[in-house]
Amino acid sequence: MSVAAAAASVSTVWVLPHAGFDQAAWLASWAAPALAAEGMALTVVPMRPRPAGRAPLPPLPGVTVLDPPLGSGPLSGLAMTGLLRRILGQYDQVLVSQDLALEVAALTAARGLRRRGHLVLVAHLALNHLLSAQGEHRVGRLRAQLKKLYPTFDRVFTVSRAVTDDLHDEFDVCKGRQQVLTPPVPEDLKTARERPLPAGWPGDKGRPVTVTLGDLDVGRGVPVLLEAAARLAQQGRPLIVAVLGEGPERGALEARARELGLDAVFPSWPADWAAWLGHADLYVGPQYWDGAGLDYWAAMAAGVPAVGTDAPVAIREVTGGAAELVEIGEPEALAAAMAHVLDHPDLARRQVEFGRVRAAKAFASARQGWLEAAVKPFVQQPV
Repeated sequence: MSVAAAAASVSTVWVLPHAGFDQAAWLASWAAPALAAEGMALTVVPMRPRPAGRAPLPPLPGVTVLDPPLGSGPLSGLAMTGLLRRILGQYDQVLVSQDLALEVAALTAARGLRRRGHLVLVAHLALNHLLSAQGEHRVGRLRAQLKKLYPTFDRVFTVSRAVTDDLHDEFDVCKGRQQVLTPPVPEDLKTARERPLPAGWPGDKGRPVTVTLGDLDVGRGVPVLLEAAARLAQQGRPLIVAVLGEGPERGALEARARELGLDAVFPSWPADWAAWLGHADLYVGPQYWDGAGLDYWAAMAAGVPAVGTDAPVAIREVTGGAAELVEIGEPEALAAAMAHVLDHPDLARRQVEFGRVRAAKAFASARQGWLEAAVKPFVQQPV
């Protein structure tokens, strides 16, 4: 069977933890339409409804998206394993996004099934750092469980070499079962600066506009950006901060921005987020950990200079020199880096040119790479 024939005939489902926006959904919103555009028949199943305080799942052109089969109550976790057993028996291939609970349920469901689809983990988390940040006294048992279960996935798709190393070194997943796949950056991001200004755009006050975007949780590190912006304002260098995204920390971030007296806007995760990014003077990624660097890929594709933290495990690998990086959790250092890039347009221009080249190369190869990886077990010859 050829790659094209396998793509059209192999039934594949991508299981997401819920119908809201988070890092897993963001990656799926890039990769699933890319696979569909290459001819793959793909279904996406968000297991639970959209959690309160999160934006909805982004549109997935060309992909069949089913309604969440589980509720959000306490019994949904008990029902998940049984539902995943049925999914594994129905589809040729099941992709599972990292969520800690979701992949444990999927691997538990796969036990004892005589006939089931290939079970593939789509790994985007800096998992060891994520667990360590929560405290070993809270996650020690989960870490041991993941270390036992993770090596039993049929295959693992990772979005960075750093995630591959993390899974190999800390969770005993052999590299022979893993494949690094660059996120398939949407091609239309390269024209983001040409889009009309988005509704609510604040950039008419003669000050630089900085943008950050993503899932607004503790690991996102947005308070560090707000503190850095406050330090620049104290130095007589006020700027406008646009924080795009939804998540559990949104209310606290809005309150902190008011306390600091910042000119900050918090649009919800909008359909025109690319326009917000494309018209920004600077992108800032202050996260504490990150295995995918999707925000940096987006900034590079959109032609926006970037500053951020050298977050483990993947940011330096993703940017490859196309961003100014400082230590995590250091507002003073972040403020200095932001000022440096804004004050040196030649540096910003070099960043943009280099970043655009990296993103273009990623787009050129990533879609085919994801397709070949997805159908590899089903073709007669190696792809």
